[in-house]
Amino acid sequence: MDVSIADKNSPFSPDARNFRPGCREEILGRIQILAVGYHPQMANWSYPEIFSPFWRMYANIQPGSWLQVGPQRYELDSRHLLLVPSHLLFHCQSDRVTDHTWIHMELAPEWRSELSHPVSLEMTASRIQLLHQLQEEVTADDPFRLHLTAQALIGTCLSAMPMPDLLPETDGFREMVRRMEKTPGSIASVATAASEAGMGERQLRRMFQRQFHQSPREFLQGCRIRLAAQRLRHSADSLDHIAEECGYADRFHFSKAFRKAMGCPPALYRKGARPDPVTLSPDAVRRKPRIPPIPDATDVSSAASVPPKDLQVQP
Repeated sequence: MDVSIADKNSPFSPDARNFRPGCREEILGRIQILAVGYHPQMANWSYPEIFSPFWRMYANIQPGSWLQVGPQRYELDSRHLLLVPSHLLFHCQSDRVTDHTWIHMELAPEWRSELSHPVSLEMTASRIQLLHQLQEEVTADDPFRLHLTAQALIGTCLSAMPMPDLLPETDGFREMVRRMEKTPGSIASVATAASEAGMGERQLRRMFQRQFHQSPREFLQGCRIRLAAQRLRHSADSLDHIAEECGYADRFHFSKAFRKAMGCPPALYRKGARPDPVTLSPDAVRRKPRIPPIPDATDVSSAASVPPKDLQVQP
């Protein structure tokens, strides 16, 4: 077969599986590594009510640590590692000193659209090799190779999972979902969201119900409450400022919505009051507007001004 100069200059080949920019595989394969850590001897790994906007990977070779999600317990040991989806309420617990490796990352939102629990994956020989390499690079302080190894390890995990369907790109739906999650205060109402996404309110409602089993109003309210809870716990901002940032008309409406969702007023929550997370099942957390608190930063861009607690102290 004759091959032209143009063909030689093209990265695509008729004899290969080609992945063009924006294809399903390329979008779902995007991995943004946020943090990588390793403790050879982690004591008292006990943190309640973890609820963050990014994914996590946990891997322990020694037994003695687990995640609690509702009534279900997920063990960390030499046989399995755990992937924890974003926006999932869980508790970290341990009863002894163990080794502990973790990765925080952002994935395409499609990966969590149908997940309401951690994913337990077999600790294969290739994953164990990458895990040991990761631990060595953390100790050696080699951030470039560490980043590549973390991506490789997460890549082997995603390749073992069923590939989800892409969120519809039609009329800006994907971008609207991201805006609601990152800056919910910039969305004045569902009508505004529909207009800016270039669709009608009815179509927007159908797409949210199909993708997230929630109405857009419930989804937006959950995003606002999560951001408010994070700001209350990790900033000294006034209630008026937080209300404005999260998209509420004033402090009164903010306090009313927060009390309804969290079971206590914002000022009391800031002082340390907590809702009872034991009664909240994963499905209840995902499908209802009653959203539990976030002890982490809401996004990577806020890390400079509001250091995430779990990136500093609680891996």
